[in-house]
Amino acid sequence: RKQETMAPVFLSEEDDGFEDARQGAYRDFVVESAAALPESLHEGYRRAFRQLRKDGLFRHDVVQAGGKVLSKTFVRRTLVGEPGITYKYLGLRIFAHPWRGDGSAAPTKACALVGQLNEALKARTKALLEEDGSRRSGSCDFNLTLINEMEAMENDPALRQSPLG
Repeated sequence: RKQETMAPVFLSEEDDGFEDARQGAYRDFVVESAAALPESLHEGYRRAFRQLRKDGLFRHDVVQAGGKVLSKTFVRRTLVGEPGITYKYLGLRIFAHPWRGDGSAAPTKACALVGQLNEALKARTKALLEEDGSRRSGSCDFNLTLINEMEAMENDPALRQSPLG
Protein backbone atom coordinates (compact mmCIF):
# COMPACT_ATOMS: atom_id res chain seq x y z
CA ARG A 1 0.00 0.00 0.00
CA LYS A 2 1.26 3.46 -0.88
CA GLN A 3 2.31 5.55 2.14
CA GLU A 4 0.49 8.88 2.25
CA THR A 5 2.38 11.96 3.31
CA MET A 6 0.41 14.68 4.98
CA ALA A 7 1.26 18.34 5.16
CA PRO A 8 1.61 19.72 8.67
CA VAL A 9 -1.57 21.11 10.18
CA PHE A 10 0.21 24.25 11.36
CA LEU A 11 3.15 26.10 9.89
CA SER A 12 5.55 28.11 12.00
CA GLU A 13 8.16 30.63 10.93
CA GLU A 14 10.79 27.89 11.02
CA ASP A 15 8.94 25.68 8.50
CA ASP A 16 9.76 25.57 4.81
CA GLY A 17 6.91 27.18 2.97
CA PHE A 18 5.82 29.46 5.82
CA GLU A 19 6.82 32.68 4.08
CA ASP A 20 5.33 31.55 0.75
CA ALA A 21 2.03 30.75 2.49
CA ARG A 22 2.07 34.06 4.36
CA GLN A 23 2.80 36.09 1.22
CA GLY A 24 0.28 34.17 -0.87
CA ALA A 25 -2.70 34.02 1.45
CA TYR A 26 -1.91 36.41 4.31
CA ARG A 27 0.22 39.08 2.65
CA ASP A 28 -0.25 41.73 5.33
CA PHE A 29 -0.31 39.34 8.28
CA VAL A 30 2.27 40.38 10.87
CA VAL A 31 3.97 37.72 12.98
CA GLU A 32 5.39 38.89 16.29
CA SER A 33 7.01 36.89 19.02
CA ALA A 34 5.21 36.70 22.34
CA ALA A 35 8.10 38.67 23.84
CA ALA A 36 7.23 41.64 21.60
CA LEU A 37 4.10 42.27 23.67
CA PRO A 38 4.23 43.45 27.28
CA GLU A 39 3.78 40.85 30.02
CA SER A 40 0.86 42.90 31.33
CA LEU A 41 -1.04 42.13 28.10
CA HIS A 42 -0.33 38.40 28.45
CA GLU A 43 -1.49 38.50 32.06
CA GLY A 44 -4.60 40.37 30.97
CA TYR A 45 -5.49 37.54 28.59
CA ARG A 46 -4.92 34.94 31.29
CA ARG A 47 -7.17 36.89 33.69
CA ALA A 48 -9.84 37.29 31.01
CA PHE A 49 -9.89 33.56 30.23
CA ARG A 50 -10.11 32.65 33.91
CA GLN A 51 -12.96 35.11 34.42
CA LEU A 52 -14.82 33.99 31.27
CA ARG A 53 -14.66 30.41 32.55
CA LYS A 54 -15.70 31.46 36.07
CA ASP A 55 -18.66 33.44 34.70
CA GLY A 56 -19.76 30.43 32.62
CA LEU A 57 -19.67 32.33 29.34
CA PHE A 58 -18.26 29.49 27.20
CA ARG A 59 -20.84 27.24 25.52
CA HIS A 60 -20.57 24.03 23.53
CA ASP A 61 -21.97 23.94 20.03
CA VAL A 62 -24.48 21.21 19.33
CA VAL A 63 -24.31 19.79 15.81
CA GLN A 64 -26.19 17.23 13.79
CA ALA A 65 -23.51 15.87 11.48
CA GLY A 66 -24.87 14.08 8.45
CA GLY A 67 -28.45 14.41 9.67
CA LYS A 68 -27.77 11.99 12.51
CA VAL A 69 -28.24 12.49 16.25
CA LEU A 70 -27.37 15.74 18.00
CA SER A 71 -23.99 15.83 19.71
CA LYS A 72 -21.74 18.35 21.45
CA THR A 73 -18.56 19.56 19.81
CA PHE A 74 -15.22 19.35 21.58
CA VAL A 75 -14.87 23.12 21.40
CA ARG A 76 -16.54 25.66 23.62
CA ARG A 77 -16.83 29.22 22.45
CA THR A 78 -18.00 32.65 23.42
CA LEU A 79 -18.49 35.86 21.51
CA VAL A 80 -17.69 39.22 23.09
CA GLY A 81 -18.07 42.56 21.34
CA GLU A 82 -20.01 45.71 20.68
CA PRO A 83 -23.49 45.68 22.22
CA GLY A 84 -26.00 44.06 19.86
CA ILE A 85 -23.45 42.63 17.43
CA THR A 86 -23.96 39.08 16.14
CA TYR A 87 -21.93 36.46 14.31
CA LYS A 88 -23.36 33.72 12.11
CA TYR A 89 -21.59 30.39 12.45
CA LEU A 90 -22.74 27.02 11.08
CA GLY A 91 -26.16 28.50 10.37
CA LEU A 92 -26.54 29.70 13.95
CA ARG A 93 -26.60 33.38 14.84
CA ILE A 94 -24.63 34.05 18.02
CA PHE A 95 -25.18 37.25 20.01
CA ALA A 96 -22.12 38.79 21.61
CA HIS A 97 -21.78 39.41 25.31
CA PRO A 98 -21.18 43.20 25.38
CA TRP A 99 -17.75 44.42 26.39
CA ARG A 100 -19.06 47.86 27.26
CA GLY A 101 -22.32 49.09 28.68
CA ASP A 102 -25.15 49.80 26.27
CA GLY A 103 -27.08 52.08 28.59
CA SER A 104 -29.31 49.35 29.97
CA ALA A 105 -26.77 47.01 31.54
CA ALA A 106 -23.13 46.98 32.52
CA PRO A 107 -20.82 44.35 31.01
CA THR A 108 -19.50 41.49 33.11
CA LYS A 109 -16.00 41.90 34.52
CA ALA A 110 -14.67 39.34 32.04
CA CYS A 111 -16.29 41.02 29.03
CA ALA A 112 -15.06 44.46 30.09
CA LEU A 113 -11.55 43.00 30.34
CA VAL A 114 -11.81 41.54 26.82
CA GLY A 115 -12.88 45.01 25.65
CA GLN A 116 -9.80 46.55 27.28
CA LEU A 117 -7.60 43.96 25.58
CA ASN A 118 -9.32 44.76 22.29
CA GLU A 119 -8.37 48.42 22.76
CA ALA A 120 -4.73 47.38 23.33
CA LEU A 121 -4.74 45.30 20.13
CA LYS A 122 -6.29 48.16 18.16
CA ALA A 123 -3.51 50.46 19.38
CA ARG A 124 -0.86 47.86 18.47
CA THR A 125 -2.38 47.38 15.00
CA LYS A 126 -2.44 51.13 14.42
CA ALA A 127 1.21 51.40 15.49
CA LEU A 128 2.20 48.57 13.12
CA LEU A 129 0.43 50.31 10.23
CA GLU A 130 2.22 53.56 11.03
CA GLU A 131 5.59 51.77 11.27
CA ASP A 132 4.91 50.13 7.90
CA GLY A 133 4.67 53.55 6.29
CA SER A 134 2.41 52.35 3.50
CA ARG A 135 -0.67 54.24 2.44
CA ARG A 136 -3.10 51.46 3.30
CA SER A 137 -6.57 52.64 4.04
CA GLY A 138 -9.27 51.13 6.14
CA SER A 139 -9.92 50.60 9.77
CA CYS A 140 -8.00 48.70 12.39
CA ASP A 141 -11.03 48.62 14.66
CA PHE A 142 -12.21 45.23 15.83
CA ASN A 143 -15.87 45.07 16.83
CA LEU A 144 -16.04 41.53 18.18
CA THR A 145 -13.90 38.70 19.44
CA LEU A 146 -14.77 35.05 18.93
CA ILE A 147 -12.94 33.00 21.56
CA ASN A 148 -12.65 29.24 21.18
CA GLU A 149 -11.50 26.88 23.90
CA MET A 150 -10.88 23.18 23.50
CA GLU A 151 -10.57 21.01 26.56
CA ALA A 152 -8.82 17.67 26.63
CA MET A 153 -11.39 14.91 26.10
CA GLU A 154 -10.22 12.91 29.09
CA ASN A 155 -10.97 15.85 31.40
CA ASP A 156 -14.67 15.99 30.58
CA PRO A 157 -16.52 12.71 30.12
CA ALA A 158 -19.58 14.61 28.88
CA LEU A 159 -17.62 15.35 25.69
CA ARG A 160 -17.20 11.75 24.60
CA GLN A 161 -18.16 10.99 21.00
CA SER A 162 -21.76 10.00 21.61
CA PRO A 163 -25.21 11.48 21.15
CA LEU A 164 -26.62 13.89 23.67
CA GLY A 165 -28.32 12.14 26.53
